[in-house]
Amino acid sequence: MLAQTNNESSTQSDDSTPHHDERRRHRREFAPNQQLHLVVNHRELATINWSAGGCLVDALEHWKVGDTVAGTLESQNGVPMGAIISEIVRIDDQGRAALNFSTIAPLF
Repeated sequence: MLAQTNNESSTQSDDSTPHHDERRRHRREFAPNQQLHLVVNHRELATINWSAGGCLVDALEHWKVGDTVAGTLESQNGVPMGAIISEIVRIDDQGRAALNFSTIAPLF
């Protein structure tokens, strides 16, 4: 889950580092060699960090907070892992979108 706590200020929006991890419901992966690819409308977006509850990716130009994003998660080697439906809960000043997964489904 990517929800911010009430005491989290806008100056603390760098979700690419592990210091935010203690407030999360799901353990997040930050290591570059553990990142996944999110494929949306034939565009491949590398995750900046991810967990079972969501991920952080570079936002596509037309995305806005509240949009629903459907796509496929793949390994770094392009192996499909699951279909997801998510909501954009935040787009930061660096153009990164925080996605909260509402549905994760296996592809088999």
